[in-house]
Amino acid sequence: MTFNKNYLFISLIAIFSFSINFHYANIGVMPNDSFVLYNGGYRVLSGYIPFKDYWLITGPLLDYLNAFFFLTGGISWKSYITHSSLFNLLISLSTYFFFITLKLNKNLSFFYSILFSLLMYPIVGTPFVDHHSTIFMILAYYLLMAGIKKNNNNLFLFIPFLMCLAFLSKQTPATYGLVCLIFIFFIYILLNPNKFINIVKPLIYGSIFSFSFLIIFFYLSGIPFSGFFQQYILFAKTIGGFRISTYDFNFNSVFLQYKFINLLLLILIFILFKLPNKFDKNKKDFFIILSSILLSLLLIFHQILTMNQNYIFFLIPF
Repeated sequence: MTFNKNYLFISLIAIFSFSINFHYANIGVMPNDSFVLYNGGYRVLSGYIPFKDYWLITGPLLDYLNAFFFLTGGISWKSYITHSSLFNLLISLSTYFFFITLKLNKNLSFFYSILFSLLMYPIVGTPFVDHHSTIFMILAYYLLMAGIKKNNNNLFLFIPFLMCLAFLSKQTPATYGLVCLIFIFFIYILLNPNKFINIVKPLIYGSIFSFSFLIIFFYLSGIPFSGFFQQYILFAKTIGGFRISTYDFNFNSVFLQYKFINLLLLILIFILFKLPNKFDKNKKDFFIILSSILLSLLLIFHQILTMNQNYIFFLIPF
């Protein structure tokens, strides 16, 4: 009975998460965003090379993924939104399995995953660099927390590669996520010195694989590193610097605008500060809550600076 129920939940989440995004992606478009990536996929399929044949300051990975879906499904709107719908399915199912890993009730895991799928990709519908980068980054954080929960450091092996994919989707929030991951691992190793080798080894192997993937990706795609560095790193950095220097950080823009998320964060922060009283018993919970808080804060910070439509309300059920 348990197996059947679990299988039913997985099937329902998969069908709903794909269908709901496919539906909303057909309702409307944002010309400046929706068609840029559509055109990017067509350009790659036509033999154009990003950063060489056309200027690009967003993630090249989405152009290649869109080209793949156009190659397999034809150059059409359906192929285009099948791409984003499958990613909504991927992160929704991953969220369900993550909640199960944390020993959350299956019914609640199913309910929260459905809410998550409704608030994740359907907000924009079509493939979007912010969403892809966020999805890859969330998957990395899921593996981090699952590895801590299950004492399975081997799960850390895939974190560098996922963060690599996140960065190739968009520079931020991937960069913020990487900084927070380094901080979390530093504290985790500091408090678990006897596990140093077991923690660091899979991260090193994963980093070597990710670096090798980047070399192969640049070689096969023909992307010039100089163009990539100038357009994707240096030029994009000037945009981010300008936004930070000109943004009016105030109580309304930082707290009230995301009050539902911030209120839940305050509860998590309160719980976090209560855990050290019995730290040895609650060490795993401490790092899971800390990771959740940092993930939420960095996504809020990214939302503030990205100046795109609000897309982080999927954090509420999370």
